[in-house]
Amino acid sequence: MGIGRFADDAWCTHCFWYPKGSRQTAVSYCTTLEQAYVPLWKKAQHVVLQQDNAPSHTEKYTSEWFKRMEGQGLRRLLGWPPHSPDLNPIENLWAWLSCRLQQISVSGVDDLRVKVAGLLASAEAKNVIKKLIDSFPRRLEACIRAGGGYIGY
Repeated sequence: MGIGRFADDAWCTHCFWYPKGSRQTAVSYCTTLEQAYVPLWKKAQHVVLQQDNAPSHTEKYTSEWFKRMEGQGLRRLLGWPPHSPDLNPIENLWAWLSCRLQQISVSGVDDLRVKVAGLLASAEAKNVIKKLIDSFPRRLEACIRAGGGYIGY
């Protein structure tokens, strides 16, 4: 599952469900971006994609896809520290979601999809997301102090 987007004080998400046992490839990653990210980018004035250095994010296919998109004005965050997945607040949101899902019963994939969507739309999620957005300047400052290393978020 997953791509999440923080936009100013707003949050929206699209969940992409991959078959059990599959893994994200550069092709599936770029397809996900085309479905979830590019439409937002076309509507907004300032959009920067934040991603880590997962193999599907750094493969040649993905780099070529970004070059094509940059030719159309797409911006993306460059120079991502290789050992700082803790910079990405979406990881904290996924951890919160995982904890909340363990507290409720789920009766199959369709029910899981409904419950994930409901949790992400909840007031509790919006509060978590606001806190994550507010924490981002501190995360960046801590990363700079740590020389791009682990910062514990």
